[in-house]
Amino acid sequence: MALPKNRSDRPADRFDDPSLVGLVGERIEQLRKRLLDFSRRNPLMHVTFRATSSSLIRVVDELPDMLRLALSEGEMRLAPLPPVDEDPRDEQTDRFLDALFLARREDEAYLAAMEVVDQNDSKALDKERQIERDLKDRLREIIGMPQRPKKDSVSLVDHARAHDINPSYDLPHPSEIHSDGRHKDDRI
Repeated sequence: MALPKNRSDRPADRFDDPSLVGLVGERIEQLRKRLLDFSRRNPLMHVTFRATSSSLIRVVDELPDMLRLALSEGEMRLAPLPPVDEDPRDEQTDRFLDALFLARREDEAYLAAMEVVDQNDSKALDKERQIERDLKDRLREIIGMPQRPKKDSVSLVDHARAHDINPSYDLPHPSEIHSDGRHKDDRI
């Protein structure tokens, strides 16, 4: 292949032409403006946070800098709220557990219901769990504890607060580090 005789016809020399450089720069700027859409149509720029949104993962009660550092250094796991059906925290106190231990041995309704359960039944475990739950609910009333929150009566915000999780969209300030180490673990 023969090189062009005229020096301005060489490809490398065309980029030295100020008018061509200006034209390319203008065209790149026009393309950049089309790529960067700052309007409400851009879902990356205009986000509406809703509790029912399925396109976002809501991160709460995390320190942004600690989260960024942990994500850049390795893997993290998403940790959901515990199920609402799970035993409430106040049922984990020594007072309640002691009363439950005694009630399992002495509560006539509990003992009678457990005797009726057929261990060969495929739903025996579910029946035993329900009998145990009924005992715990009766026990709460006997020892003066408030009623256990039902699944349909608890809001997610209240449920998060019951587990010492701040459900606010505003993430905590770095000075709000918890002593339980929640901001230094591998769970989001």
